[in-house]
Amino acid sequence: MTRIALTSGFMGRKYLVGLTCYTCRMLGVEAIILLGDVVSPSIIQRLLQCGMGVYGVLGRYDDASVASTLSSMGSLIDCKLVKIGDLNVYGYGLSGCKLGFTGGGVVDLLVSSLPGRTYTCCNEVRGPIDPLVELLKPRLVAAGGCSKPCRKHQLFSPGSVEHGYIGVVEAVGNKLDVILLNMYSVIRTL
Repeated sequence: MTRIALTSGFMGRKYLVGLTCYTCRMLGVEAIILLGDVVSPSIIQRLLQCGMGVYGVLGRYDDASVASTLSSMGSLIDCKLVKIGDLNVYGYGLSGCKLGFTGGGVVDLLVSSLPGRTYTCCNEVRGPIDPLVELLKPRLVAAGGCSKPCRKHQLFSPGSVEHGYIGVVEAVGNKLDVILLNMYSVIRTL
């Protein structure tokens, strides 16, 4: 079994790291994927201290310092296919990489910093992932850029971590489940 957390929109707010780490530990998450708009490299460094893998794609508000931090760890997954647990994950952010597929194999999860025009579940900012979804035919698509969690067919957005939202993809055998939750609600139930 593999559990991966997905977040979007830290926007440099370091106080969200503790809540995110605690929630991920409670849920038995082995890695977290940042779907852009991290803003501060220190957030990435603090998430590493949680004892889980940290991966990411670049968002609208991420600069070279975020890219450099992720790259130095081998965790910038823009235009890359990586294996996280039992899942093949392909990342597409706003790094300026050419739209295309450079790896081989089946893509279980496509992650993007923004939803597409067709592949979207919110009415917020849109990015250019539609052709990539058609090319790769992933089993599941996760996109940042939505303030609230949403799901439409194979696409979901975890919502903004700034509002307490996080998504978890759980892979058990050949099955992928998506859990969308609010971290503040999880803490209140304890």
